[in-house]
Amino acid sequence: MPTTTRTPLATPDEVAEHLRKPVKTLAEWRYRGIGPRYRTVGRDVRYDWADVDAWLAEQPGGPGGDRPAA
Repeated sequence: MPTTTRTPLATPDEVAEHLRKPVKTLAEWRYRGIGPRYRTVGRDVRYDWADVDAWLAEQPGGPGGDRPAA
């Protein structure tokens, strides 16, 4: 796991690094309404780490996910 210092609200760059996904993917997920919950602060997008962790836990193959065992 990346060694990112986690502030209460994360930038898209920080979340992308944590998830090992391009920032552009997060933008697409926001557009499609399928990614982690986010908020805007002025014109800036920010993520609460608790929302990112909760979203990640809901994904197939993650903790509590439904990926079948090999």
